[in-house]
Amino acid sequence: GDAAEKANGRAGRIKLQEDGSGGREFFYGKLGEVTKEIRSIFVAKSSLATFVTQYKYDTWNRLQEIVYPDGEVLDYAYSRAGKLLTDAGCQSR
Repeated sequence: GDAAEKANGRAGRIKLQEDGSGGREFFYGKLGEVTKEIRSIFVAKSSLATFVTQYKYDTWNRLQEIVYPDGEVLDYAYSRAGKLLTDAGCQSR
């Protein structure tokens, strides 16, 4: 219901996007940032492949980390002024 939607930040935001290949479900943080995306793709008449991507943000709501479905992790580092300094990835932690 509405209380659950407000609790997970989805009230008034896109929750589900569907097309002929499947769908994407979105989850949000307190500031409206996407924290998780679940992508479901039809791969056969009765099969569905599901992929989860997760996003983390710092206290300034800057993207800090992306965890891709294959386990790859992409980290972002910023200067004190907020400029992106590095983006580094590794296959898994």
